[in-house]
Amino acid sequence: MNSIIKGSRLVTAVLCAVAIAGCDSIRDVRSEPSTAAPGATGVLEGTVIGLSPQREVVVHAGFTNVGNIALSKAVFGALGFGDHLIDVTFAYPTVPVGTPYNLTIEKQPFGKICSIENPSGAVGSGAPKPVITCVEDASPAGGRYTIGGTVAPEIADLPGFTVTLNAPRDYGVESIVLDGATSFQFENTGYNPPLSSVASIAAVQAFQWTLTATYQEGGRTYQCRVVTSQTNNTPSNSGTSSANSPTTAPVTRHVRDCAFPIEANVKYSAPPGGADQPMGAGGVTLALRRTGNAVPPESAQPVTITNFTPGSDRVTLWTLPSYIGAAYDLVVTDHPEGQTCIVRVLSETAAGGVVNAAASLGSVIWLSDPVAPAHFTPSDANIANGVSIRCRNNPAPANQLSGVFANYNINIATTEPFERIRDRQFMTFFDDGTFLFATHGNSVARVGLEHGFYNYDPVAQTLDFNVFLDASTEAGTYQAVGTTVFVGQPASLSNTLGYGTIPAMSPARRNHLAASAPNGGVARATNVTVNSGSPASISMTFSGVPVNGNGVAPAGAGTLSQTLTFTEPTQIAGQMTGAWVSPDHRRLWVFNYNNTSGLHAGVNGPINFQDACYVFDDPQATTSFYTRRGGSTGCMTLNGGGLFVPAGSGSYFEYYEGGFATMDCVPSKGTGLFTAHPGSCGSGALTDSPVGFLGRFPGAQGAFDERPPSPNTYTVIPGTPEVLSVQRTLNGEPLGSPVEFTRAQVKLD
Repeated sequence: MNSIIKGSRLVTAVLCAVAIAGCDSIRDVRSEPSTAAPGATGVLEGTVIGLSPQREVVVHAGFTNVGNIALSKAVFGALGFGDHLIDVTFAYPTVPVGTPYNLTIEKQPFGKICSIENPSGAVGSGAPKPVITCVEDASPAGGRYTIGGTVAPEIADLPGFTVTLNAPRDYGVESIVLDGATSFQFENTGYNPPLSSVASIAAVQAFQWTLTATYQEGGRTYQCRVVTSQTNNTPSNSGTSSANSPTTAPVTRHVRDCAFPIEANVKYSAPPGGADQPMGAGGVTLALRRTGNAVPPESAQPVTITNFTPGSDRVTLWTLPSYIGAAYDLVVTDHPEGQTCIVRVLSETAAGGVVNAAASLGSVIWLSDPVAPAHFTPSDANIANGVSIRCRNNPAPANQLSGVFANYNINIATTEPFERIRDRQFMTFFDDGTFLFATHGNSVARVGLEHGFYNYDPVAQTLDFNVFLDASTEAGTYQAVGTTVFVGQPASLSNTLGYGTIPAMSPARRNHLAASAPNGGVARATNVTVNSGSPASISMTFSGVPVNGNGVAPAGAGTLSQTLTFTEPTQIAGQMTGAWVSPDHRRLWVFNYNNTSGLHAGVNGPINFQDACYVFDDPQATTSFYTRRGGSTGCMTLNGGGLFVPAGSGSYFEYYEGGFATMDCVPSKGTGLFTAHPGSCGSGALTDSPVGFLGRFPGAQGAFDERPPSPNTYTVIPGTPEVLSVQRTLNGEPLGSPVEFTRAQVKLD
């Protein structure tokens, strides 16, 4: 070992000696200045410092005799890690080595003054590269204004309390750690740049700023609310300015609070013609549950309310912090004795003090962004924004309905296939007096999910639906074909004839706007006929004067009627085939082995809807696994019947109208509507649901690259009723807890 080490040292010494000698000899040979090879080219490169991505400095190279090379060059800056300005390299096209240059500034960036260091030289000479340094112009045309504000004293001492100004077009990010201070002013200032006459260019030229306030605790960054002033609590943390719309006075904002009250209006929901009732014994208990990655704070313990709130009064349930991704499911864990309560969370628009538009957010409490109402349940800018709890007496046994019933609206074509499914509709009744109604049609206008209370009178043969949560889209109750009024199959209950007339609503609030009514909107069905045979069915008639989306009836229109019949899907004991509901009555799942289709709809967290086809190892088995088929396999298409070999005796594949497709959707938080179709409803399936949303049917999620998810396992557990236990997997391993549904039980008399 020692000899090897010595030998290695000897070799190293020899190599070093040779290297030194070689270096000396090379130095002797190149004692005279070298010259470039004939025809060699080089590049003029430089660096710009202190320039933002949207502000350019125009530099002239000063080249001569270089052909068609553009001598003027617009140079932009950039933001790097942490959104801070970074140095940027710029370069001109290649020119012959030795070409002289003399950089000059042809046009200064607005709001900056730039100068050039090392402006002259020759390309390839080894001279120092040009450096363009840009500094703030203290007095640009239109002037400058400061940006700052104040902080409520009770929050200024929160750990790591920081205010941050983000001006991405000019400065990037500037942060101030307050250390208990209750006022602040940023070094960076705003100004009023001129705008191009070209709209697409002008759109990114205005000065743009955003102000945020945060604190740190337990390794997490929490957000605080920035409002207009100490006396105006309207959220306001951003702005723009330009020569077209200048700001001249200092901008000041107030950081008001970092914990936010979740308030609820809790009322009795009387059926049409009924009277309010007192809350049942024991009250209603509300709790927060996970609906995605966010875990509810330990401090948010269940809350019991024992009395209904009078008028528009609200009761505070919890006061909670905000952070990016914070979203929880508000659930009823205990109902008042003899009553059932349901939850509604809205993002509402108030005009003239009257709430007339609303986005149903299901039962999600959003605490992700304090200045965006659609991402934030507590909102001082709109006190109506928030939580409503509605309770109703459970129906007497004679007035109860129960079960899942299907209605397929079929278009008749003149060419094959002659029968084409336009809509798949599933009406679900629960014996506690609540319902779910899900529609999946061949356009975004025919997709919806509604939830609320029903009131069934078997003697009068009437059935009233109080639509309390609504994510339907179709607005009017008829379609005009030329000059002919055509009353087709409705896409939602709030799209039926006569909706909103019993009792009269003003405004009528059709489609998803039904949710903005204090007690929801009412759709009344008459001539209700039930059939308890096998399969069971229920039919109902809706009547009224047809109106368009603005509530206007066509000329000469009288009272018309439309009748719907819903039939129990095929149920096979010991198999997944059939209809299933969740124990909390917020979800339904219907699977049809004959055509491999499965539909899930829920108000468990965000309103959500999945409809797709599935491949089973053995769909007739009590325990097996399944996988959602990818969207590229032709599932639910016009030519679907020609793509598949029947899976077994008696199986078949249906044809669907053009535009129909598999789906995995949640409504937009901003509008409450399913805004895209078909497929995964665009990016809304991701951005409008909580991060890591847990509420889909396991394995039903769509994939943007059309790949199917991992296989999922299921077991049908015997009993009365049967229980379906479904387990999501990832790479063959169980993921999360199993989800359980019970076999839907029919009760119509």
